[in-house]
Amino acid sequence: MDYLDPALPVLIRTARSVVNWSQQELADRAGVAFNTIGRIERCETTGRAKTFKAIVDCFEQAGLTMTVEGGAFGLSIRDPLAAEMRQQVRKTQMSEGGAVPASGGSLPQTRVRQRKITLEDDSAPQTTHTSRASKRRVRLDDD
Repeated sequence: MDYLDPALPVLIRTARSVVNWSQQELADRAGVAFNTIGRIERCETTGRAKTFKAIVDCFEQAGLTMTVEGGAFGLSIRDPLAAEMRQQVRKTQMSEGGAVPASGGSLPQTRVRQRKITLEDDSAPQTTHTSRASKRRVRLDDD
């Protein structure tokens, strides 16, 4: 891998978000300075090959593989991390309430106001809206 490839900062930032690491956590794991991670991700430095190698090796140990070949680059997720992520996605899909926060916290509880809509022609509606297209009265019942 060419450790000076311009795609590497994008891959590093993406990989860091996949494993949910802060810049500080990545710096600690890779044994590099915190500021170096920020400068690399902002493309403010080309960095040294040994720094990039330490960062890439750190992601490899976590289960991510970075690929840079010609004009293409990508990120692969290997087991056991891939299995964990699949399990989390399945759990989220089976539960109510949407996506699980990246922080691993609990799902936010949302309150949805439900309203019955009854189409009527005869009765006296509480709230009446007349549509220009259909000229049908719509009754909105708040429960």
